[in-house]
Amino acid sequence: MSDQGPPPAGRRQGRPPAGRAPSPAPSAPSGGGGGTNLLGEPQTALGIFLIGLAVVLGLVLLVRGFTDGGDGGDTETAGPATSIEVDDRNAPPSLDAEASSTTTAAERSPSAVTVLVANAAGVSGAASKVADALEASGYTIVDTANAPSTSTDQVFYSGDLEAEATALAESLGLDASVVSAMPEPPPLDTLDADVLVMVGPNLASADLPAAGAASSTTTTTP
Repeated sequence: MSDQGPPPAGRRQGRPPAGRAPSPAPSAPSGGGGGTNLLGEPQTALGIFLIGLAVVLGLVLLVRGFTDGGDGGDTETAGPATSIEVDDRNAPPSLDAEASSTTTAAERSPSAVTVLVANAAGVSGAASKVADALEASGYTIVDTANAPSTSTDQVFYSGDLEAEATALAESLGLDASVVSAMPEPPPLDTLDADVLVMVGPNLASADLPAAGAASSTTTTTP
């Protein structure tokens, strides 16, 4: 084996011998396509993920915008209805107005109540005595008359004059239980009087405050 001499002139050390191909450079990891980021993840996959996330968020915001717009329209429509319900709740009940008008009508003065007094006791002058007592209390007497006999005193009223008839009965010392609505047909012609007083035995014998000499001297009148 002979000793090799110095390299030939014009040849630089470190180069591979002529005819040998240089070693290939290391290839990039498969699937990366664009290198890696700081976390070592493939940049292409991360980019696709971010784009998809942006699209999803955009759709969500778009749908929410349409939904908010629909709710706003419903709220504007429902607003006046709510206001009307509040006004109706604060308004006074119609029942109070009816009760007030009924109370006012029930407070008619005795002079505004017309009365027919009928003698149903068979006692001469009983109707005139009661009529004088009622007239002294301010009632308007239409007339006196005779009626079929009854064993009890009765006070009949027409229309809605129950309160007036009750007050009339109390002025004669009678209980409110004798007051009732006018029957159909009436026991006699009422001459369109508001109240019909049927004088029974008790009322005929009662000592009424307004009973005067004129009624006591009457013998043939009702």
